Parts: sequence; C-alpha cells; structure tokens
Amino acid sequence: AEVKESSAAVGEMPLPTYYNLEWRLDVELAKRSLMHTVEPSFVLKLSLQGDATDGDEKKLETVVLEADAASMKHLETQLTAAVAELSTVRTRRLLKYVR
Repeated sequence: AEVKESSAAVGEMPLPTYYNLEWRLDVELAKRSLMHTVEPSFVLKLSLQGDATDGDEKKLETVVLEADAASMKHLETQLTAAVAELSTVRTRRLLKYVR
C-alpha cells in the first residue's frame, strides 16, 4: 500500500521528459607547456520537454553540461547498471504492483 501511495504522489509531479541530446568532444591540441597532458571534455546539450502550459504546445528547456572522460565513464556504468536492474525479477514484480 505504501509503494502505491508513494508512486501516486510521484506520478502527480510534472517531470520533464527527454526530447533531444547533442554532444561534442573537446580536446586541446596544442599548448605552450610541454608538460601538459591532454584532457578531453564532453559538452552535452540536453533538451527536455515540460508539461503543456499554453494550449497544446509543450515548453522546451535546454540544459548545457560539461564533463570529463572519467565522469562520462561513470555515467555510462551507472546507466548500464540501471538498465540491468530493470530486467531483474524483483523489479518486474515491483513494477507490476505499482501500476
């Protein structure tokens, strides 16, 4: 009963949904200092769609993020683990009761 109440409360919150993701890899090719190591960075432009505010049009929000290679690897690991968790028996049972 608690799980259904909690999920109902979360379902009422207007959360934005994924719309688009653009990314770019930035690498510094040259620097005066020879001791400098190459540190690539990723620039992500995430577009999210909000709830409809004026008629049928949904509000589009854009967020720009920058991350280093280690952070991107960590994100990839966490997302892979989340997808694997969705396919477990325990999660499928939980989702059956929540819906």
